[in-house]
Amino acid sequence: MSARSPFEDRPAVGVALVRFGLALLVIAVGIFQVQRHHAAVTDARIWGLPSPGITGIALPISAIVLGIILLLGLAPRLAAWLILAESVAVMILAGRTDGGFYLTFPPVFIFLSLVVIGAGGGRWALVDRFDPPRQRRLERTQ
Repeated sequence: MSARSPFEDRPAVGVALVRFGLALLVIAVGIFQVQRHHAAVTDARIWGLPSPGITGIALPISAIVLGIILLLGLAPRLAAWLILAESVAVMILAGRTDGGFYLTFPPVFIFLSLVVIGAGGGRWALVDRFDPPRQRRLERTQ
């Protein structure tokens, strides 16, 4: 008898809701940062990022793109890994200088990203259209 993951059976609705929630949060934060582009560039300069004019807008745009990829379920685990990496970087770089928002929200993103990484995209992921999950096999127990 093989050990089975609790998420191996069928993609869960709860995991899909976590994926949607994380995606919407990341998109909202990215749009907020893009709308305040000048402040984002100033923040990037204060945090010591290279080329603040570019990275100040590249980080929020990448967050929006990753959020859309996650929302659609094209590559949910990959998008969650990249959101996790960006959240850790923001927490380390921005949290040490600005604190507040940059110390409270990234851990939420990190936790939700870890759920998606561990459980997958859940139901309604477009990745299932391109690469369908394996068929379930019935196992007899004695």
